[in-house]
Amino acid sequence: MPLARFNGLDEYSRVALRRLASNWRESPARPCITGQDALAWHAVMQEWVRDRSLPLLVRRPRLGRGREIGHHSGRIVIPTDDSPAMYMLSLAMERRLPSRQTLLDALESGRMPVAAALTAEERQNARYRGTVANMDAPNLVELGYSICHITQVGLRRFPLAERTEIELVAHSLLFLSPVNMFVVPRQYAGVGELPEFIDEMDDARAFAARSN
Repeated sequence: MPLARFNGLDEYSRVALRRLASNWRESPARPCITGQDALAWHAVMQEWVRDRSLPLLVRRPRLGRGREIGHHSGRIVIPTDDSPAMYMLSLAMERRLPSRQTLLDALESGRMPVAAALTAEERQNARYRGTVANMDAPNLVELGYSICHITQVGLRRFPLAERTEIELVAHSLLFLSPVNMFVVPRQYAGVGELPEFIDEMDDARAFAARSN
């Protein structure tokens, strides 16, 4: 049969993917948080990003994890990898809800990671030097999970200077709030990017918010 342009999965395959996503959503083996806890955490993170005296953590590791960058809005921006998001979700899964001040103390002391590990150059330039090895929460990656976001949080590749404060605030909130995260088994990490999985977890988020 001659090759032809791909026009999407067949119906059987789409149904199978949806069933797999639904099974994971309902699986008793899936670590998750209650709707009440998710909303409480989201409120804390909203307070954080609205407080202009606090830095905004952004997922832009190539800018130098842990260093402070002054934004033209007056906000301080800290580039990180996915580590602080994992930290927040891990705390939430243990039903630990810190205050803004407690989170700031964790960031300054290194208990909140800004990176899985810092290079020698990054460590020299970093204001915040927390790594996963020093955080005071379980390492979800070591436990066999991959962290996924429901609403995508990428800032794409535009320079931070071209972003407005509102864009950076929205990014930081989506990046760090456990209400926007779920986990999948690390050995199947790629399925967390599939639209079928994201749709199922978005439905689960909405259901949990209504039922708690």
